[in-house]
Amino acid sequence: MLHNIYNVVTDMQIQLGNYRGLVFKVDQEQGVWIVRVKSNDRTKYAKIELLINDEEETVVGSLLRYRGFARNEVDNIMNGMIERL
Repeated sequence: MLHNIYNVVTDMQIQLGNYRGLVFKVDQEQGVWIVRVKSNDRTKYAKIELLINDEEETVVGSLLRYRGFARNEVDNIMNGMIERL
């Protein structure tokens, strides 16, 4: 069973956000979940799209854009969310 996306993002916020000064925001646009990650000083930004299929219990993540993050940082964020879902 997949976990609630809001709980997953809250867990990520606690684990990474407080440590690295990141803020997470979740929106749903036309059936697609969008997670935006920003640094408090706005020098880092990432927009991640998640396609969640509850019936098949699958998740597909796509990085739509990012700025200021090292690629491995974005990978850690995306992998952390997908593993928790």
